[in-house]
Amino acid sequence: MAIYIIIYDLREATSEDYQAVYDAIRDIDDDPHEHIEESVYLVASDLSAVEIRDALKPHLTAGSKLFVGAFGGEGAWSGDRRLKNWLKTARS
Repeated sequence: MAIYIIIYDLREATSEDYQAVYDAIRDIDDDPHEHIEESVYLVASDLSAVEIRDALKPHLTAGSKLFVGAFGGEGAWSGDRRLKNWLKTARS
């Protein structure tokens, strides 16, 4: 299982549009996810980055941006113990 970072920017979106994207992220492979920032998530999945992108694209509004990339290697952060715990669990 790999860990991916998902970053998106919805254009002219309603709260329902944001909820649709969140629901789609939550449903990826029924695996855990961590909400890091407003439009940034980490997900653990057996899917590829392309498959995750394709699962999310139908939920984006016109002109929106989406990035899905493998998350690995060195990292540093501050102020979020949940992230540390989530990464520790997801990587085990």
